[in-house]
Amino acid sequence: MSGTGPELLLLKHETDNPHYDLLLSAGGVSGRWILRGLPNEDGGAGRGSRGGKERLALEDDSGAAAAPSGEVEDLWGKGPVEIVESCMMEIVHRGKRKIVFRVEGRALKGEYCLLLRKWGLHTKRRLWVFFKLGD
Repeated sequence: MSGTGPELLLLKHETDNPHYDLLLSAGGVSGRWILRGLPNEDGGAGRGSRGGKERLALEDDSGAAAAPSGEVEDLWGKGPVEIVESCMMEIVHRGKRKIVFRVEGRALKGEYCLLLRKWGLHTKRRLWVFFKLGD
């Protein structure tokens, strides 16, 4: 991730616990989250206003490589990664507990939110909720 504006990188990570790695980079600040699935996939984790389209997003501060090559090791294991999405994004809102961004990619299209709920602050690693807005 080395462009001039806010960037999004979404990786499919094949480990013993298959998942996605979501990397956001904007204004010299970057973050990485581990997602069990994408909000637009069936079988969402949540109930409520978003109709099961919420995904838990574990904040990964393990220092895993931001530019994947070959095998990557993170909190959920070591394995090969495949780039699913690599594109520019627009940050709509960025706060300490809420990030809203707009992206027009292939796998992710529209406006998405990463939300750090109060209960997510009390876990060993910060646990966010990731969902698509406007559905």
